[in-house]
Amino acid sequence: MKNRNKYTRQFPLHLAATFGLSWSDGFSDIINTFLPAVTVKDPSSGLYPFLLAASCNSASSDEEDYDSSTDLTVIFELLKTSPQLLQVINDEALSSYRLKDRKRLACSREEDFIVGIKKMKTFP
Repeated sequence: MKNRNKYTRQFPLHLAATFGLSWSDGFSDIINTFLPAVTVKDPSSGLYPFLLAASCNSASSDEEDYDSSTDLTVIFELLKTSPQLLQVINDEALSSYRLKDRKRLACSREEDFIVGIKKMKTFP
């Protein structure tokens, strides 16, 4: 894909979200330049851009002047652009949970099987 940093494989959108660029300071221009990047996970963090924006503080803001509404605008606009990502994340989480649950169930069955074998060996 075009417009990626050749060293980090990040799109400008990922970098803007990481460094807390506000919507009015150019984030909207970055999204409009390459809209498909909104649905691509950041290669360094594994987060979608809206999650990346939600997890990063604004680099240009002092604690006294910090306005969280700027961050919320970016997150809202990113989600508005690709609301299907919420379903994708939900599906990924469920899949991960089910895999862990299956592994735990397999382990408990294996342990039960081993206990059963040991009990059988104790009877004549």
